[in-house]
Amino acid sequence: MTQDFEFSAFGWLRDLSLGAQNEIAQRFPTLPVDRISREAGYYVIRRDAQNPSPGQARETLRAIQRTAHVLHDAMQGAPYPLQPIINQAAVSQNLSVDLEGLQSALLHLKFACSKAVTFISEGRRRSPRERLVCALVGIFRDAGKTIDAKPKGAFCQLVEIILQDVGEKPSDVRKLVQPVVRALENSKKKAGAFCRKTC
Repeated sequence: MTQDFEFSAFGWLRDLSLGAQNEIAQRFPTLPVDRISREAGYYVIRRDAQNPSPGQARETLRAIQRTAHVLHDAMQGAPYPLQPIINQAAVSQNLSVDLEGLQSALLHLKFACSKAVTFISEGRRRSPRERLVCALVGIFRDAGKTIDAKPKGAFCQLVEIILQDVGEKPSDVRKLVQPVVRALENSKKKAGAFCRKTC
């Protein structure tokens, strides 16, 4: 199952080249070139982000949770005489150590990691390309244009212009577009069936 969960990604928002922007403006004069260019920039940031898989992220969070638990328990079980020695050592190094605050922070971290694991959905994340295609679907819809997966159709042409401009050469853009268009058509059918039942 594909999920909409997404890790945060950061980077410079790169516009499409002037050549690509002009080509889009000439071929699709009713489409907002600046919005398309912005989505292409977001795509590049997502594509180049070094994010873990959902499974790796969940395992890392669980490892942090286990470590916080062990450290919290070790500090709680430490004999009282150790605290003044730790404080004295910290002062000699011009350090500030708040053991009670640290214990509290570890406890909070343990519970936060436990909750964070539940925020990461099971299943496959939407790829950056899928997200780009979905964003372009929204732009096409807002402009009142027809969306289809025909290889020479306007939608496939637009996706191809963008991917080529960001340095990619997909062998078949239709393979990227088809699943999104199919999901769109299925959602329309479901909405229509629901309306017929309830209206």
